[in-house]
Amino acid sequence: MTVTSIQDRPGSGITALCRHGRLTQAIGILDLPPPDPTPEGWAWVEAYRRWKS
Repeated sequence: MTVTSIQDRPGSGITALCRHGRLTQAIGILDLPPPDPTPEGWAWVEAYRRWKS
């Protein structure tokens, strides 16, 4: 799965637009598992998780 973009959707919060082969799906940013290794910029996702909890 590859995150192709991040969007702020009304009613859904911040979502990641993900692609796997020909399929595309929007997944809530809080529902994404932490990747290993974490990419540059992942710290803001962790900060958002703390803020929302």
